[in-house]
Amino acid sequence: MGRPGWPVRVLWVALALLLPAGQARADRIVVANEHAGTLSIINHPAGRASRTLLVGGDPHNVAATQDGRRVVVTQPAAGAVTVVDPSLAAVVGRLEVEGSPHGVAISSDDRWAFVGAEAARRIHVLDLRRMQIARAFDVEPRPHNLVVTPAGQAWMTALGGRFLWLVNLQDGKPVSRLGTSARPHDLALTRGGEILWVANWGSGEVFAVLGVPPRVEVVRISGREPHHVAITPDEREVWITNHGSEDITVIDATARRELTRIAVGEAPHHVAFSRDGRWAYVANSGSNDVSIVDVARRREVGRFAAGAHPHGIVAVPDGR
Repeated sequence: MGRPGWPVRVLWVALALLLPAGQARADRIVVANEHAGTLSIINHPAGRASRTLLVGGDPHNVAATQDGRRVVVTQPAAGAVTVVDPSLAAVVGRLEVEGSPHGVAISSDDRWAFVGAEAARRIHVLDLRRMQIARAFDVEPRPHNLVVTPAGQAWMTALGGRFLWLVNLQDGKPVSRLGTSARPHDLALTRGGEILWVANWGSGEVFAVLGVPPRVEVVRISGREPHHVAITPDEREVWITNHGSEDITVIDATARRELTRIAVGEAPHHVAFSRDGRWAYVANSGSNDVSIVDVARRREVGRFAAGAHPHGIVAVPDGR
């Protein structure tokens, strides 16, 4: 099981010792607390207490624009998507999205949010400037998690299924369907779109998808019940949260092999990295907190308290 959460006041002291005065690059961390209907907005390592924003429903997955000015939150059971200004801790838009909106990804120009409605088998395209649904189209799978490619396509997983889907974002038509030996769950894509990393539920395997036509390479890991995946900002490592063993598997992205595991909190879900790559933030749904991990030293250095059942997490620059 995970270690008890650290008191916030102890965390500030620890981080103050790690960061020389005037050299801290502050992050604003947004955490979706699924069972509380809230977002925790935490400033690290500035030392300011977190703020709690009530959004209602069941906030689940989150995605941030590149400029950090907007965070998009899916609420599957509520049938809604909420858009937040993290600097103000304020809701700036809320849209009804039928069919259990789950996964969300944002275009590279920060204009569009693509939301997968799992029950409806649809992708909704949200215009983040006009704060409205621009269009929607049907897709063959039940879209669970998705990432957008530089070529205007989207890779998707279908919960419980063994296929990876690549679809066209203009009409939803499939471009490719890859059969796998596991149950693909979460996805992360390198910036240039060269390699897709996939975490698989109930499997000791992680997939690297690359090449044209795309092929699957298997990376075996020792963590139990891998859930979510994130790529470090320098793209040298891939981090996998292991729900069952309550730790992080660190993979060498070039050699495609496991390097180590890092203990975190209970039932970890998503991971977010600071923009400079120094810190990783892990949402621990079982212990209701966020682990702060020193990436270079590969160890947890503290925790923040969060709300009930934190799931999605993003980090944006603290300040404009």
